[in-house]
Amino acid sequence: METSTQHVLNCSFSSWYPKFRRLTITSRVVPLPIEFINYLNADGVVLPQACPQPSTRYTCGDESDSDLSDEWNNASDDEDTTAPIPTFPKLEEDVNQHIRELGGYVFPKLNWSSPQDAAWISHNGTLQCSTFQDITLLLKSSDRVGHDLTKPHLSFEGCQDPAGDFSGYEACKIYEQYRKECKDFDTKPINFVHAAISQRDISNYYPFMVTTMTECCHDIAKFFYKNIKEKFTETNYVIDIYRRKKNSITLVDFNPFNTLTDTALFEWSELTSGQPLAGHRVKCPIDDQESRIQIVIFRCIEGSHGIASNPYLRSKVPLDIAEANSNVNASQLVEYLKLMSKKMENDDI
Repeated sequence: METSTQHVLNCSFSSWYPKFRRLTITSRVVPLPIEFINYLNADGVVLPQACPQPSTRYTCGDESDSDLSDEWNNASDDEDTTAPIPTFPKLEEDVNQHIRELGGYVFPKLNWSSPQDAAWISHNGTLQCSTFQDITLLLKSSDRVGHDLTKPHLSFEGCQDPAGDFSGYEACKIYEQYRKECKDFDTKPINFVHAAISQRDISNYYPFMVTTMTECCHDIAKFFYKNIKEKFTETNYVIDIYRRKKNSITLVDFNPFNTLTDTALFEWSELTSGQPLAGHRVKCPIDDQESRIQIVIFRCIEGSHGIASNPYLRSKVPLDIAEANSNVNASQLVEYLKLMSKKMENDDI
């Protein structure tokens, strides 16, 4: 499918937020200094100086603090322990001020991506952050954020006018008020001829989505035609919305209409084929007088049998294990782990 560089840029948070701020989560946009970007791109996870230590969830066995201390003290003298610890006092001060203004809890993202793949490393297993340190740990640990920083040009693959070296890219960090993730939907307007609406979290079954299907579609369609259509600069795009309750919808994000955007319960081949989509066909009034009707196609997980695996589970295990698990069967994986265990024992001798 053909898109343009401008189409992708228009879906960047800092591009659309000023126009739609009353519809979305209260946020702050902060341009990142090049020093902080270089720090995020550097190898290793060394938290900036002056940051408070993170809250942690220790689950690595029964080792005592003294055992851990001995291990550190016995580390090789050849290790470089004099590397300077980075400091970003102005950025830290600004970020903590934004956190206070937004109620004490936020979640971070860059221009297009949030560090969802790194949520497992936080002290509470979510993207909820209350300090600069919490945010830094998530950004530093996320491959999705790394993609935004080091390979933004990949977001423009397939564009009719490639972005070249993309030297004008300005990385921004966005802080949004934290809300628990639920009742989340993908909607995919396509030339305003039909809309595809999908449950966003496909790793869980939510019974209410089945029982309130029609009501959900009515709310989403009215919200879209009243607030988004004709007001966003693009024709084809994907939006994420959050439906808290009846007649209460919050815009979460705009996404480029290209294959890098997750389509949840739909396939890109379906959305671009021009053929009628399969799914629940719901007739939705799109004005208060209910004089205009729009057909939308709705899909959700309708039972525990339809649940998909969490796409970020792979991020929680070492890369060697993840790659081995995707390429071999269970018995081969067991043998691989035995060999690795034996190798570690030999290395300790």
